[in-house]
Amino acid sequence: MVAIGLIVSASASMWLWNAEQQRARRALDGSTEVLAGSITNAISDAIDRLAAVGGLFESSEDVTRDEFRRFVENLGSLSGLEGLGYMPLISGEDLDAFTAEIRESIPDYTVFEVDRSGERIPVGERSEYAPAQWFEPFDAFGRPHGFDSLSEPNRAAGIETARRTGEVAATPFLQLVSEEDVDGFLLYWPVTDPATQEVVGFVLAAMDLSELLDSQIPVTLTNQVDWSVTDATTRPQDEVAAEGNSVASLEVGSRQWQLLITPKPSSDLVANRTLPVLVFAGGAFLSVLAAYALSLYRQRKRNGLELKILSELSQARDQFLASVSHELRTPLTAVVGFSQILRDSRNVLSDDERLSMISSIADEATDLSHIIDDLLVEARTELNSFAVTSVPVDVRAQVSQVLETTPTDTRTRVEILANPEVSYRADGDPERVRQILRNLISNATRYGGDQIQVRLIVTVEKVQIQVADNGQGLPPEEWEKIFEPYYRSHHTSTQPAAVGIGLSVARQLAQLMDGDLTHRREDHWSVFELELPVAASPGQATPEPQQSSVT
Repeated sequence: MVAIGLIVSASASMWLWNAEQQRARRALDGSTEVLAGSITNAISDAIDRLAAVGGLFESSEDVTRDEFRRFVENLGSLSGLEGLGYMPLISGEDLDAFTAEIRESIPDYTVFEVDRSGERIPVGERSEYAPAQWFEPFDAFGRPHGFDSLSEPNRAAGIETARRTGEVAATPFLQLVSEEDVDGFLLYWPVTDPATQEVVGFVLAAMDLSELLDSQIPVTLTNQVDWSVTDATTRPQDEVAAEGNSVASLEVGSRQWQLLITPKPSSDLVANRTLPVLVFAGGAFLSVLAAYALSLYRQRKRNGLELKILSELSQARDQFLASVSHELRTPLTAVVGFSQILRDSRNVLSDDERLSMISSIADEATDLSHIIDDLLVEARTELNSFAVTSVPVDVRAQVSQVLETTPTDTRTRVEILANPEVSYRADGDPERVRQILRNLISNATRYGGDQIQVRLIVTVEKVQIQVADNGQGLPPEEWEKIFEPYYRSHHTSTQPAAVGIGLSVARQLAQLMDGDLTHRREDHWSVFELELPVAASPGQATPEPQQSSVT
């Protein structure tokens, strides 16, 4: 009996130890994923600000110091973001004229570089310069205005990467001007001339890695883990974490980072030996310990399942909030920024500049209105408090009205296929029909091919509106998933994910109007088909089925 008890207790002890190690590993890996996601979101926020400032310089040929300061202030603060600046590309022969022009706003402005001891020295002769023209906060880093980033190899490499790729690029970890620690990095966003599409300058963001990490570590992890970040761009990455550690890879600009998380000895993320030892020591009480172990296992399993569910819900919420924040912040930033410039600089802007800014405000406000419409419909349908009207709708007129409000580059890609002798009248809510069409055309424009067709077909009972594109299409297993709320099939590395409710809202609206919205692949075309009931005209018989033809 003693031998059996010892064998059973030893087996139970080993099993519990392995389970505890697995629990600790899952918890540690989960904490690493949470931290990596938080860092990625923070850097994405910084990139959004770079893009907004880049748009400011691309829309106006002459941005003054005050305009730049107000625009940056409107963007708001961000932990780890030490400042935003703009650097034009200046040829060597134009350097003196550029310096003289800037001295009208900053009297002591001069272009400089830094020697090995960190002292500022006059800039050397080169064919091209990238001096900091404007920077906010103005007094950050001992006033970096005039520092030529092309004078330092790491900064110059980041600038060249951004110029070559046309996308945001990051430097290796480096010592920022007037900083003591080598824990900073810079993000560069290329600014292009709208007429020539040539890169004429760069918006830069100075980032402090230590401050960024401190702001992103959840309070619950502050006293439980140690962390470090290394730049693994130029050396093979250690894909396998050492015993007791966890590693995550992050893509920042053009560089690869490696985040290493190490739990502290007293942390809950370290496997606890106490329980296995107690189980082994209590072998004489085999039955009691066996019941206790079984109860503990079931409780741990339930806790793990609950933790997984809570983690998935938290991640879904955070991803949804991040997507909504990005979708709303992008148009709002443009509206607020351009409105501020129009208000404060109305006497110095040309008519073309004012028209460009007003057009941008109108377009962004329209996009914002459409996003809010979708969010409101989604919220009200979940509460069963949304209703639609049912009146005869001229479908062809609704298609034309939607296209009139779309950007010109989108409108020119769309071809309407319909029989000019057929009346396409359906029972439905005109506003909601337009909302569905906007979502379908926007989806085709964003993710589809270069050809888009809107096909109108009428049968005895239904009016069919097909929005088709010649893009790559989706695998069959995702044809229904794309209509689920917050599901996103398309992911890109160059832009944050959309909110993911457009197609869900469109199908719900179609069904509320006694119709339906489906998706299929047909002859190399991705087809979204909206069906609505036919509206019989007064005094007319029900129409015979008609096929579409080009108008």
